[in-house]
Amino acid sequence: MIDFANQMGSPKPFHDVLELADRLSGLDGPWYIAGGWAIDLYLGGQRRDHKDVDIAIFRQDQLAIQAYFLDRGWKLWKYIGDSERVEPWSVGEQLTLPDRGIFAEPLDVAMPRMDILLSEQNGDRWYYHVDSRITHPIKTLGLRSDLGVPFLSPEIVLLFKARHVSIEHPYDLAHQETDQKDFQDVRRFLTAERRAWLAEAIRLLYSNHPWLPYLTQG
Repeated sequence: MIDFANQMGSPKPFHDVLELADRLSGLDGPWYIAGGWAIDLYLGGQRRDHKDVDIAIFRQDQLAIQAYFLDRGWKLWKYIGDSERVEPWSVGEQLTLPDRGIFAEPLDVAMPRMDILLSEQNGDRWYYHVDSRITHPIKTLGLRSDLGVPFLSPEIVLLFKARHVSIEHPYDLAHQETDQKDFQDVRRFLTAERRAWLAEAIRLLYSNHPWLPYLTQG
């Protein structure tokens, strides 16, 4: 087991991620850093501020993680639908689609808060909750950083971010700016295979998405 706690004295940029990784190291099921932090881990450095840390787990592991954090004094809420609002998450309550997220607040206010994203699985493949035609082998769903932290592969992270860039809604303006920056920062470092997978997935959902020319032209 990696001792994340001993690495937290290293440079501050990944301090929040390492602190949460240390708290998560006792979990039995797989977990991955998600969102903008996952892009930073892929690129090897922090590029911007983050309001919290996102992690992804598989839906079937939700009650295990609920018990794990409740035992450690965390407060947990469930996101309703597409993060429309939060409500208390009852002990033993199984969340099903369209509910797919949990907000976790630590007992220690100095620690970062966490959004837990529930991921869908069919056999040995992950699938996108918006469209089950979009799948990815679970064995390559994540990577591991030089710090030993597991994180979602960048093409998966960018698929989630593509939605905010594709729609016009005042609520999503902040998302659009940060997600656009994340894409522009990482796109040149994607392998041809990752670019092709992301382009195909985005094309299924948003045929005129502004990222498609960058992905298909390299």
